[in-house]
Amino acid sequence: MARHVTAAGGVVRQWLLLLFMMVGVNSFLLPPQTSVLGRNQCSKSLLTTTVQTRSSKEIRPRITKISSVATPTPNELLKLDEKAQLGSLGREEVEAEENAKERRKLVGLLFAVTFLCALDRVAMSVAIIPMNEQLGFGQAVDGLISASFSFGYMLGIIPTSVLGAIGSPKLLLLLGVGLWSIAQVVTPFAASSSLTALYLTRFAMGFAESCTVPTVQTFVSLRIPDEQKSTTLSFILSGMHVGTVAAFLLSPSVIDVGGWEYIFFTYGSVGLGWMFFWSKYAQDVSSTQLTTTASADSTRQHVEEIPWLSIIKSKEVQAICVAHAAQNFGLYFYLSWLPYYFHEAFHLSVSESSFSSVAPWIASAIFGNLAGRASDTIIAKRFEFFDTTRVRKISQSVALLVPAVALLAISHSQTLTNTEASCYFTLITASASFSVAGFGSSVLDICRKESKLVSVIYGITSAPAIAMGSFSVWSCGQILENLHNDWNLVFQIISAVNVLGALFYIYNYRSRKLFD
Repeated sequence: MARHVTAAGGVVRQWLLLLFMMVGVNSFLLPPQTSVLGRNQCSKSLLTTTVQTRSSKEIRPRITKISSVATPTPNELLKLDEKAQLGSLGREEVEAEENAKERRKLVGLLFAVTFLCALDRVAMSVAIIPMNEQLGFGQAVDGLISASFSFGYMLGIIPTSVLGAIGSPKLLLLLGVGLWSIAQVVTPFAASSSLTALYLTRFAMGFAESCTVPTVQTFVSLRIPDEQKSTTLSFILSGMHVGTVAAFLLSPSVIDVGGWEYIFFTYGSVGLGWMFFWSKYAQDVSSTQLTTTASADSTRQHVEEIPWLSIIKSKEVQAICVAHAAQNFGLYFYLSWLPYYFHEAFHLSVSESSFSSVAPWIASAIFGNLAGRASDTIIAKRFEFFDTTRVRKISQSVALLVPAVALLAISHSQTLTNTEASCYFTLITASASFSVAGFGSSVLDICRKESKLVSVIYGITSAPAIAMGSFSVWSCGQILENLHNDWNLVFQIISAVNVLGALFYIYNYRSRKLFD
């Protein structure tokens, strides 16, 4: 009993620490908003100065035109004029502030959903260790469990992207979170039933989570000013890194309290709670920005209007697709196998292996936000050399080539310690997070602001990328089981894929508006 109480106290402390970190990141990294009060005072000061400089010749004609009523004094006329102009300025500023509040509310909710998306997904990476001990799974089965999720994500990404373009993004995300939260809750029952049931549950969860990033892309494209797009997108997607950290920090304590099953019950319940706030506070994209119809014929017409062939043949889209695929090949490995790597290579416990996996994702959240803000700032300065295309290429090169070098260093190290490995993977994930300012923002670059194709193009480029990630997870399991835990070979393969992806993106990508 005392052990459970202590573990429960540890969970509460970790949740509070995580909440404090999220609030700090939110206040530091969200785009600054100018105060309405400050603007009002500035406008009033300027107006007062202007009014006071008016000559009596400008005021006299107004007085002479008023004949049937009592003639106001010049001071009364100045006050009336000032109130009218300040009233007009005030209405515009109030509307602007209301819009800014709605955007901040939307960004907060989207950050929360990417947090939940990663929390629910990465939970299996921690739970799989005690599940193996209790249910007797092997490394090949572990790889198939992760691949089932990825396969569902891959099959769902294009349909959900199209639905996000022609339907209601708010409703789509609400249904997606509902489905994956239910799948999360029933995972323990499926695992106890049969492997087939577990595979199907993870498949359904992956299919449902596939709506997250395309929906985020749609909202950022239509509701966020151009000069804040990379910064905002970086902040929202950093929720995935924070969610990954939360999964690694909290899951061992939750297991201590109630067993590995409680991870899925707890995290799934949090997702169901998020649905209430999303349905109540989120504003959908307006009908002038996105066409929403219930007719099957009109839906078919909207789908047929999408320039599928032009999108697929575009060199820019191909560059985004290849860079995304190379990025996912490593990312899916880190998400699925990193705790197991620390557990097997350094003989760490569940808690110790999870803790060793935390630092890389904290660094990823921080540097991803910094990369987004830096890219927006550099592009806004309009430097001659650092145009948008070069900023994207430099960011993506950092995201792929730095991890490639670090992985080669790990594979050739003969006396690697747990601490050194954690430092290497921290560098790898921190560098990989620069992709949010690389291919992650490239889709927004090649589509016009009001384009409904943002989510569609993201879906098209994501499908092969997810296939590569799924193959990475599956092949890693096969290599480890059949080649006696040859981690070095895995690291070298990921490094080679990263280099090829970076070269293809650098050679083919150019930032220009291609799709309306």
